[in-house]
Amino acid sequence: MVLQQFARSGTSSIIATDDGSMGYHGNVVEVLREFLGQDEQWAGAEVFACGPGGMLKAVAGFAREKGNSCQVCMEAYMACGIGLCQSCAVAMKTGAVNEGESKKYKLVCVNGPVFEADKVDWNS
Repeated sequence: MVLQQFARSGTSSIIATDDGSMGYHGNVVEVLREFLGQDEQWAGAEVFACGPGGMLKAVAGFAREKGNSCQVCMEAYMACGIGLCQSCAVAMKTGAVNEGESKKYKLVCVNGPVFEADKVDWNS
């Protein structure tokens, strides 16, 4: 069903599964490497990803390595969904390199769920 929605909008999409049960047999970084390498027009493509944290970190690293901008849709447990409980906090880079790269936090429920991948502190 999801692929049909993409097809109606004229959006290219590829499904990748580690076990090969559907679509490309391999992980998402492998399929990105192959797909983005097929045609020079994809060299500057923006990458959008959703899924578990480890996968998002890998996709963000790949996009950064290739010079592609990337946005990630973060998943987090939320108790309230309005920012009061702060259970969905995600560490972000502040860019204060001179001060030892301090962190600030954003809430997935209020500030997201989509964030620029290069601003997420993937090591927290």
